[in-house]
Amino acid sequence: AVGRGILDRLGREPAADAVVELWFDSTSTIDRAFSSPQGLTLMSHAREFIEEITTFLVECHVVV
Repeated sequence: AVGRGILDRLGREPAADAVVELWFDSTSTIDRAFSSPQGLTLMSHAREFIEEITTFLVECHVVV
């Protein structure tokens, strides 16, 4: 089970049991990082034990 017995307030298993946040200066930096030998090894390893990977790309904006 995803939550290993931990339930939310409605008695359901959580949709995720972990979140990873990575910061990059640009989308080209992301592409270079994940196409590098280290990035390819990382994702190959991740696919062995992560059931689902959902990626969100966001941009920071200053709000005044």
